[in-house]
Amino acid sequence: MSDYKRPYLFTNEYLSVYYPMFNLKNKRVLTVGSSCDQTFNAYYYGAKEVIIYDLCSYTELIYSIKYASLMGFSYEEFLEFYNLIPRNKVFDYNMFQSIKNYIKDFYCYNYWNNQFNSKGHNSRVLYDIAINFFPGDYIINMNSYLQNEDNYNKMKEIIRNKKPMIINDNLTNIDYHINTKVNLNHIDFANLSNIYNNIGHHHMLNIVKSINGILNINGDIILDYYFYPNIGSEVFDKSKIITFDTYSGQNAILTYKKK
Repeated sequence: MSDYKRPYLFTNEYLSVYYPMFNLKNKRVLTVGSSCDQTFNAYYYGAKEVIIYDLCSYTELIYSIKYASLMGFSYEEFLEFYNLIPRNKVFDYNMFQSIKNYIKDFYCYNYWNNQFNSKGHNSRVLYDIAINFFPGDYIINMNSYLQNEDNYNKMKEIIRNKKPMIINDNLTNIDYHINTKVNLNHIDFANLSNIYNNIGHHHMLNIVKSINGILNINGDIILDYYFYPNIGSEVFDKSKIITFDTYSGQNAILTYKKK
């Protein structure tokens, strides 16, 4: 399986820095899936509803085990299980047994249960379908819900009864879903992460046009994420680059606000 088809296990964006720039409280959010950290951080900052739209077929699996981990693990246990602090407990079989009943979806439960039962203490069990991109200290800094125990416990309570809608398809087909799904409308915030780098300008223009059609007035779209702000450009009409300092240097986002 190529890395392109595997999502990141954790975000490679500083969500902890740029999400607070937007008012997400009681808002409807449309976001890419991948690691699902865009989703968890949106909930952390008050989103009322999150719709995940992602081509990757593993998105729901990633969401399910991270949700179960948040619900079942203490803060320190979560960091240990995902090797964010090295304690030789990465994807530990016995730790998984303690959280697996928090996996609500039947397919996801069976998938993860079979994976851990067949591979036991093999730490490859999650890396088979996901990429671990950054060291633990970077990941902790990128995610507000992981920065300390209080934030983690806040996240745990917030998502206890949350369930995002997940659309598994290419964003180039978004018009079909807009026309067939009643609740894919009245979006306040859309996070397209850095998919622009993968699909090209023409497709991106069409996607942005479609999302703009369901975006509320004063709604925002994250059009792109830049790790090196000097290479960014305002390539969309009425878009704006916002640069910010991070744990690992200066990054930027390309944004659009509907007037």
